[in-house]
Amino acid sequence: MVRLFQPAAHYTVDVGGHHAVLTDAGIRAVENAFVCGNLFEERNLRLHTAVQDALHAHARLRRDVDYLRRTARSRW
Repeated sequence: MVRLFQPAAHYTVDVGGHHAVLTDAGIRAVENAFVCGNLFEERNLRLHTAVQDALHAHARLRRDVDYLRRTARSRW
């Protein structure tokens, strides 16, 4: 779902580029998609964490630059 989010409309990235934060529109999009009510209620903690992790990966990380994909053939 986060892959569909647009910068500035659904999330912002701080000036230093270290944090991505949902905007009000992004929060509403998550709440509507998952029909979860208030995203910040305790019962939605796992969902909120998963969305934040996905948003961070989508907005901040670049494949083969910030992380490496591990495939079945990879040996670590």
